[in-house]
Amino acid sequence: ALPERPLRNVLIENMTAHGKKFMTMHDVSSMTIVNSNLSADNMEGSLTGCSGIMLVNTRLGEPVNWKLNDSTPVLTTKFL
Repeated sequence: ALPERPLRNVLIENMTAHGKKFMTMHDVSSMTIVNSNLSADNMEGSLTGCSGIMLVNTRLGEPVNWKLNDSTPVLTTKFL
């Protein structure tokens, strides 16, 4: 997203994904990933200008090394 047009209120469900780098987000608010499986070769997550990021009932390949830049995210992983 761009600072003048942030991404908001996104819900992603039932996703299985594997990539080179785990996650990079800029200017995102209220994004929820539910019932998903996420993994990467490099489990580094970078959030810049983000808030309200939630991982619910989502399995991660291994622990994520989060880098938070001007972000106030809510990062939760809950397995039901």
